[in-house]
Amino acid sequence: MASKLKANLSQIYGWVGEFLKAHPEMAVLPVAGDQVILEGAFKFRINVQNQQTFSDEFELKIAIPNDFPDNLPMVFEIAGRIPVDGNFHVNPGDQSLCLGSPLRLMDLLSKNKSLCGFVETCLVPYLYSVATHQRGGERFEYGELAHGKAGLITDYKELFEVDDEDGVVWWLTLLTFKKRLANKQACIECSSRVIGRCRHKKKLNHFLSLSNRGWFKDQLASLMSRSLP
Repeated sequence: MASKLKANLSQIYGWVGEFLKAHPEMAVLPVAGDQVILEGAFKFRINVQNQQTFSDEFELKIAIPNDFPDNLPMVFEIAGRIPVDGNFHVNPGDQSLCLGSPLRLMDLLSKNKSLCGFVETCLVPYLYSVATHQRGGERFEYGELAHGKAGLITDYKELFEVDDEDGVVWWLTLLTFKKRLANKQACIECSSRVIGRCRHKKKLNHFLSLSNRGWFKDQLASLMSRSLP
């Protein structure tokens, strides 16, 4: 376990090095514990509609867990620019930025499992949406979810391609099983076959690749503990 953690931290610091080359105004904080903390001015520039360039910067703290990318970083805006309320999707408890549903973020991250990949696919779209709204633009043009369980269910129904909460719970439960056992479960969408022999096997394998069973157990427990809305 210790050797695996050491190897993962080595990979994380490699990703941090790549990130700092692109964002030299950020720095690693000297902290102890199970996270790598980055803090400073995060500047970004993206091409938007009609190939126009949009740029801005935010003062951020990024906390990277030592099991990244099996778990997601937490991001905090530390200069008071983003109001701490639901209208800007800032979690009222720890004041971390709510960039999207955990499973959606993991799905986006799977396209480039690195710190720069997380920043480009998960963080920058959120910051761009906030910045354009603060400049008088439309509200979260990339879309936004309702708060709490209702928003998670809506997003997970789309990700899993199911019609109701029961389908979401079934998929999340399936993803807590070992792969060999998961493949033997009867598919709820084509009940005459086990999922390892039906057209949904590819979907199962994709979601299994996003993280480990412990992460999915946490997501299932979190969802089941929430109340609507």
